Amino acid sequence: MKRIDFSKFKLYYDLGDDRLVRIVDWRKELGNYLLARLGGVEGVDLALRVYKSDGPVELSDDEYEGLKTILGRPVEQGGVIAAYYYSFLKNAEELSA
Repeated sequence: MKRIDFSKFKLYYDLGDDRLVRIVDWRKELGNYLLARLGGVEGVDLALRVYKSDGPVELSDDEYEGLKTILGRPVEQGGVIAAYYYSFLKNAEELSA
């Protein structure tokens, strides 16, 4: 399991560049993005958990891997810009089982 605080999302420049650009509240944008791209009850649940969160969101291994896949697509195929994808990976905190 992983945990990410989308309300205080640390945005980095790009892959391999650890300079912090700024801290952003990514809940609404990511929630809408997920709602538009994920189908089914699980997709709606995840989108709402991100949007309504007041702190870190706990992601199951399947949810985390699914987000990596969706967010890692090229922008032309519905992915996010590389800086957000890299930042998503860096913001993930491991949770002990």
